[in-house]
Amino acid sequence: MGRNKGGRPPLDEGKRVFKIDVRFTEAEYRQIGEMEQALGLKKTELVRKRVLGESLATVVNAKALLSALFSLNSDPRIKRKMTVAVCLCFVGPDQDREAL
Repeated sequence: MGRNKGGRPPLDEGKRVFKIDVRFTEAEYRQIGEMEQALGLKKTELVRKRVLGESLATVVNAKALLSALFSLNSDPRIKRKMTVAVCLCFVGPDQDREAL
């Protein structure tokens, strides 16, 4: 038999080998599930982002935020400006504004 050349090549660095087990109450677990759905992230990504990479940032449901802002003003021009402002908060000022 020949050598198996398929599959993913081994990682030199960045391999995740450590694990933390955490227990939640039913209500806490349900809350995490709701955040997972609202933000479109897997539980692992959600926890990793909140604990490590983006621990100082606030996780926001942009759709709910825009809805709340839109309820304050019905002018379509103002709504457009609010949408761009909120999107820039998430993608940063260096991104292409025309894409918004």
